[in-house]
Order: sequence, then structure tokens, then C-alpha cells
Amino acid sequence: MNIDISTFNFDCPVCGKHHGADVNTVIIEQGAFNRLEEVAVSLGLDPKDAIAVYDTNTTKIVPKRTTCKQEVILPAEDLHANERGTGLLEEMAEKGSYFIAIGSGSLHDITRYVAFNRGVPFISCPTACSVDGFASNSCAMTLGGMKLTVYCRMPIAIVADSLILKDSPMKLTRSGFGDMIGKYTSVADWKISGLFGKDDFCQNIADIQMKAVREVIDCCPGLKMRDPDAYEKLMYGLILSGLAMQMFGTTRPASGPEHHISHTWEMGVLAHTDALHGEKVGVATLIVSKKYHEVLDIGPSYLDRLIPELTIMPKESLRKIVGEKLFPVIEEQNRNDTLAGMTVDTIREKWDDMAAIMRMIPPYEELKKIYDSIGAMTTMEEIGLSDDLIDKSFMIAPYIRNRFTFMRVMGRVKENPFI
Repeated sequence: MNIDISTFNFDCPVCGKHHGADVNTVIIEQGAFNRLEEVAVSLGLDPKDAIAVYDTNTTKIVPKRTTCKQEVILPAEDLHANERGTGLLEEMAEKGSYFIAIGSGSLHDITRYVAFNRGVPFISCPTACSVDGFASNSCAMTLGGMKLTVYCRMPIAIVADSLILKDSPMKLTRSGFGDMIGKYTSVADWKISGLFGKDDFCQNIADIQMKAVREVIDCCPGLKMRDPDAYEKLMYGLILSGLAMQMFGTTRPASGPEHHISHTWEMGVLAHTDALHGEKVGVATLIVSKKYHEVLDIGPSYLDRLIPELTIMPKESLRKIVGEKLFPVIEEQNRNDTLAGMTVDTIREKWDDMAAIMRMIPPYEELKKIYDSIGAMTTMEEIGLSDDLIDKSFMIAPYIRNRFTFMRVMGRVKENPFI
């Protein structure tokens, strides 16, 4: 399967903007790993001047090494996209004309970050369908203890071998599923944000994102059977999601309340868990769906529970929850509150339109059936956390990223037990 990138570069008749993606080549097929050198040459790169980046797990599963200047093998244990991970690669990697990231999500983010800082391109060679960021122009970095989106560059090519993908741990595959199922809530909240004039919204990009979700759900039965075609469809969906982010210019089409909750856990604000990113996003998506549908069941009278002016949580309460180390960063993140100037009456005026958008999110029971079809995690216990953290996570997560979500609105309740 080759993706025609030209179809993702166009002047949009819906939002009036030009959308484009910088990746040149996308190949998803059996045996694709053996075409790395061919792809490099087609892009004017010298295969002998590449820095190939693996981790100690990747080296056990790739069929053969690529011809290159240097192979950097990072330790898989405790490898994260943070100062330590990028520092290791900077220290170990020689100078080369481009990088090849051969691994899953964290290794890609580390390679992407270092390649950008060095001013050289990179080729993405995912070995597991674990995240939706392979085609993205950003990486999720933990810097100074804070989960941040760092914009750099997307790969110039993506080469995904379905024979390698199908043999990757099912845990990683389910993580990719969880990252994608979260688009139900991220796209809905993005559209609601556009409804209130807080973000630009493009229905064309939203349609691409939801097409990616449908591709993922459709391939679930084949994933359990280790069918290479199913893994090609899953990777196609993950890449479509990354292209949607690149085309819009930010992570807004792919990251909403479900990611903010996941980032809260990843930063260890309330508790620590070793669950994978997509596993946490998947569980957080179920939480958001359940909370939003509870609001829909109550109807517009729910708004009576909110502070009329939707004022932000008192700083001292926020400081107490996130701790002294993170508070300065989170305070700065929320300096220009995205809800500033909004009132309960503002939301009440557009309640019907907003509710119609929220109903696009499948209810908990429907989502859980989809999760069960692939054996994905659905409970806090499964990701190593307590149910006692659900409400607290939901209330504090909006402050992790100053982005409009209805979860952020819901955090402005009159009787907040965490203040």
C-alpha cells in the first residue's frame, strides 16, 4: 500500500486555507523494511551516510540491518522522550546526512527531536502500531517534568513493514488502538471549540481524522489473527491521523480531553503508572465519554452547577495539587485562560448545537464493546491506577494544556471538592 501524498496537499474549499504534508513517500507493505535504501536513494540521500537508530528491543525483531554510516542502539529499558533520551542519542550519534528511526513511539520522538536540532531529515520505520505520531510534525516530550508538544518536522518518508508489525507485542498494537479511539473525543471537542470561536475548525481535516478511526475499528478482528493486511490498515489509520495534524498545523485534531488526562498521569501529577500512552488514552476516552453523556442526560440544567463567569481554579489550590516543581510551568500555561470572557450564558445560547456534537461520541457501553473486540484495557485498575483518581484527574487535567475542551468547562463547578 502506497499513500498518494498529493491528495493531502490542497486549497481547502471548506476553511479556505491551504493544507499540506511534507512527507514525500509512504510505503506500508510486506517486506517494506528491505526497501529502506531504495527509498533513501529516491529522495537523493546516500544510504551509506545514514544514522540508523534502534533500541535493544528493535534489534531483536528487524530482519536485517540497513546499510548505513552508524547504528545507534539505545537501551530500551526506561527509554522515554525526555532530556535523558535525547541526550543519549546526541552523545552516541555521529554526524550524518539523515537519521532512520527504527522502532516505536518514544524512539521516534527522540530521533525526530535530535534530527530537527541538527537540521537534518529523518525516515520513519515503525516496528509496531503503537501511536499515531509517526507522520506528525510534532513530538510529545517530557521536559522539566512537564508534558509538552514540541513542533519540529515530520519524516520525509515512512516505511512500514507489515510482517514486522504483525509480530510486534499485542500490547503495543492495543496502545495504537487506544491512541486512535481517543479521536472520538478530541475531534468532538475541537468542533465545539470552533463553535465558540476558540479554535479554527476544518471539517475536511476532521473527516480525515474520523476516516482514520473507522479504518482502525474495521481492522480489529484481523489484528487478533495477526493478519498482515489488518496491520497495514491499522498503520494506515495511524498515519492518516498524523497527516491530519500536519495538515492543520497543530495537534488539535488528534488531542483533546482524553490526552490531557493521559498527560496528567504521565507527568505523575496524581500518581505514577507504567502503562503505555495509548493504553492511558484509551481508558481516559472511556472516562470522558461517560462524563459527557452524563451531562447530556441531565440537559441544559447542568449549567446551573457551574460558576457563572467560569473563573479559573484558585492558584493556591492548583499549587497544592500539582506541587511546587510543576506549578510555575502550569501557571504560565494557563496565564491566558482559553475560557476567559466565556460565561455559562455563552454556552447556554449554543447548547443545542454543542449537545449535537457531543452526541457524536459513542456512549461508554458502545465504546467498551469495541475495546473488548481487541482486548484493550478499559479500567483504571488495568493501567495501574485507582478509581479514586477518576474525578480528580478529570478536574485537574484541563490545566495541563490551555486548550478549550468541555472538560475544562466542567472543571468550573461551584462545589469543587478539590479546592
